[in-house]
Amino acid sequence: GEVRNPFVLVHGSVPGPTKRLVRMRDPVRRQKPDMKDAPEMVYISTESKQGA
Repeated sequence: GEVRNPFVLVHGSVPGPTKRLVRMRDPVRRQKPDMKDAPEMVYISTESKQGA
């Protein structure tokens, strides 16, 4: 999320020596917008997927 304070609490561990610089950057995968409507169901297969 957006950092609004002068500090950030990091959950977990950070490799390296004590007081190491930790660089924050934008996420590689952006959050997807919420879907407004559920997708329409076109076909539901009731056949067994196991064996013949």
